[in-house]
Amino acid sequence: MKPAQPFIITIGRQFGSGGRGVAKILADKYNIPLYDKELINRVSRETGICGEVFSTCDECTNNYPNSSLLGGWSLSTLFSTTNRDMLSGDSLFAMQSETIRRIADEGSCVIVGRIADYVLRHHQPLISVFITADMEDRVKRIMEYENMDAQQAAVLIKKVDKMRSSYYNFYSEKTWGSADSYQLCINTSKIGIEGAAQLVMQYVEQFGV
Repeated sequence: MKPAQPFIITIGRQFGSGGRGVAKILADKYNIPLYDKELINRVSRETGICGEVFSTCDECTNNYPNSSLLGGWSLSTLFSTTNRDMLSGDSLFAMQSETIRRIADEGSCVIVGRIADYVLRHHQPLISVFITADMEDRVKRIMEYENMDAQQAAVLIKKVDKMRSSYYNFYSEKTWGSADSYQLCINTSKIGIEGAAQLVMQYVEQFGV
């Protein structure tokens, strides 16, 4: 049953752990919006900046978007100093954070990644969750989703996890994946994606929202 008052669930996740799957089940069960890649589209609409710019810098600490998105031209050539500053990693993070806060003010939702748990740390009620899984299961999942072999999947997992960890640790005062950074940490290898979603729902009920 959907809680009586608005609430936010944030989902941090290891790459290949099934975190988005957990988030989708929760959003469907509660009939509330899910923001993952959808968040990028909304930030783009609200700022007027091409969504590909945000996608390129999504959950990474690069200072500037990839120049390939700008037709091979450098930012220094295309933009004034002021506009380049607007497209710095810090500015893009600030724009994204402002959109996350507006989304939270609109009502209940599930937000995947983007340090939403830290951005919304003063928002109540907030249920912050981190999804993990055993490496073997993560590799199998990425092999299937990305159509690659086990070695390629393992390399990609380590790369994405490092990127997400660096981004989270850089912009927050917490540690990515550390149990004390979240209210609830769940290993989908032990309980499954559906089981993880059910556990979060039980927690929401106990949370008293």
